[in-house]
Amino acid sequence: QEFCLQLDAHSQLSQNWDEGLIQEFQTTHNEFAVLSTVPPNVADKDNMQPGGSQQTKVPRQCSVTVQDNGIPDFDYLDA
Repeated sequence: QEFCLQLDAHSQLSQNWDEGLIQEFQTTHNEFAVLSTVPPNVADKDNMQPGGSQQTKVPRQCSVTVQDNGIPDFDYLDA
């Protein structure tokens, strides 16, 4: 199966990140599903641990509205 991934150049990926992402995609049961998230700040790296963060919520990017000045405004949902 072929996938497309877009991320920032400064992103740091955890071990086996691809396997976890594929598993999450498969739980959607939707071949057109789009997964999105807002990665944690790199400054918070010390708060991270193998297998995920110590946080209980993962920010999800739910919608984007383009402001009058052309700048995107992201609406988030804590899941």
